[in-house]
Amino acid sequence: MTPDMVDWFKGYEHQLPNLTLNEFRNMLIFKNLSEWGPKFYKEWEIERLYMETQGNYSAYHATYHKYMDLYMG
Repeated sequence: MTPDMVDWFKGYEHQLPNLTLNEFRNMLIFKNLSEWGPKFYKEWEIERLYMETQGNYSAYHATYHKYMDLYMG
């Protein structure tokens, strides 16, 4: 599905390139400080998440939900 199919106005869609490790770390810290994120990650967790997602924001959310589903049962 594309924005044209949904009839969204121009400028609503955006594409976020893969983040560097430092940008990824800052994103997770910001999400925690602004209470968007569930917890404060340790450095090894940030590096593990970065290696799994390669800095891809959408992959981070998919990974987070996958692990939460496994954890919650």
